[in-house]
Amino acid sequence: MAHRVSLHCGELTNRVEMRWLLNTYSYHAVNTALSKVLSPITYSTRHWTQTLYLNNDAHDVPWAMNIRMRRYFNEPLKGSFRLTHGIWTLERKITLPETVQQKKKIREQVQLTTALKRYRRLNILCNRQNPKYLCPLNEPLRPFLAIEYHREHYIEKGTENTARLTLDRDIRYWHQLTDRTWIPLGVENGIRLEIKCDSCFLKTQAYSQIIRLLQHTHAVPVLSKRYVGLNRLNMWQRSIAPLPIDEIPGFEYEITFDVPEEKAQTISAELFHVFKKGIKHFTIDPYRNWMSEQSMIRLYMGNNLRLNLYGDTFKWVWKRSAPHSPSHKIRIKTSREEKGSERLITPKQISEFFTRYRLQGALTRHKRQFWIRDKNERIYKISVHRSSNFTTVQHLTRLDLEYVGRAKPGDSQNALTTVTRQLQTVARIIRKSFPALKPATASLRAYSWIHPKDINKHPALQILYGFNKLHHSIKINNCSIFG
Repeated sequence: MAHRVSLHCGELTNRVEMRWLLNTYSYHAVNTALSKVLSPITYSTRHWTQTLYLNNDAHDVPWAMNIRMRRYFNEPLKGSFRLTHGIWTLERKITLPETVQQKKKIREQVQLTTALKRYRRLNILCNRQNPKYLCPLNEPLRPFLAIEYHREHYIEKGTENTARLTLDRDIRYWHQLTDRTWIPLGVENGIRLEIKCDSCFLKTQAYSQIIRLLQHTHAVPVLSKRYVGLNRLNMWQRSIAPLPIDEIPGFEYEITFDVPEEKAQTISAELFHVFKKGIKHFTIDPYRNWMSEQSMIRLYMGNNLRLNLYGDTFKWVWKRSAPHSPSHKIRIKTSREEKGSERLITPKQISEFFTRYRLQGALTRHKRQFWIRDKNERIYKISVHRSSNFTTVQHLTRLDLEYVGRAKPGDSQNALTTVTRQLQTVARIIRKSFPALKPATASLRAYSWIHPKDINKHPALQILYGFNKLHHSIKINNCSIFG
């Protein structure tokens, strides 16, 4: 029988976080299986959670910071999303420097109107003790992303402090436009098992049984709900912007810089501010006048194959790089890329890739990007992406400048020469504002590489490598899950 406690579990100094996506139909069987090795726990009779993430169209909130408000309800929202006034839990979470998982949290109970008024101040992130954050903001923060879901909790038997697991379902996403209109971003296909635990929990019998459950259900590692929501917003933004005309089909032309760690948190917002103020011959693309943010788990396979996991969807990518052009001071990288269409994740599809190709590397990649246009209607994308290898605590931040296409039909004669010259021009503009940028050297594939002896350092790798051994799905039932 579930019991109620007042202690908030899972608030651990050196905690490990894992998130898994499972098929919706396995919900009741997984719930039953977890209850055998863990203790269901009830923090509240209100099982429905609403979470608001604060940000703006320039995505000024740094990578390492997370500002959100949370409230609990007895039943799911009916109809369109709307803000409910009253007391919310305001939480600011910061990932500590040189770590991937360690976080510092500041919580307070606050009226919704009070919190929103506070974050309308442009200097809200200014901190003299930590100058890495942008000050002031490009624009005020607002409720940017809303997520609602049903959650159930479990803790390790006999203790309340080493692990907390949550099972989430019926996850819905919304985005608030600048005019305060909320637009729906859809429902996540699948259920989520999220684990927050101390590293000592990884050595327990309960953890071993949970790993077996994940292997039997062909669970797939998944991004946080916040990043899945941002991916859905990115997809919606792409749907309302006109597609550019590809003058040089089949190839990508880009310049890549390594970003020093001291600029990693703010460079995307600062660059957006630079081009928004106006640069000679270049303006923010009027049809894409926002910063876009997305994230993915990248799995690098043999034969130059890559799988991009966006949440409940994935895409395969085959990429072949061409030699750098030696005729330019800032090298332009040319590559040829083939992509499959984005599709829903099914365990069978993912496992089939792992039976045919060997996993060579894995990383999580967060990306922010915006688009500029020149006087000849050619569009260039400026993106900053921050990656972390699955088996290390290191980050790699890079800036990409890429040719996208032409906004309107026009004379495409000598297009390659013009694009090359313009890429060089924009690169010089960026280097002038950020002289610490250095041309990138190693590829992301090389950075993602995982030594076979390090497989056990990350639970996701244990599960993914297990796909090679599990060629057939195993039916889940109360008797066989833990065998």
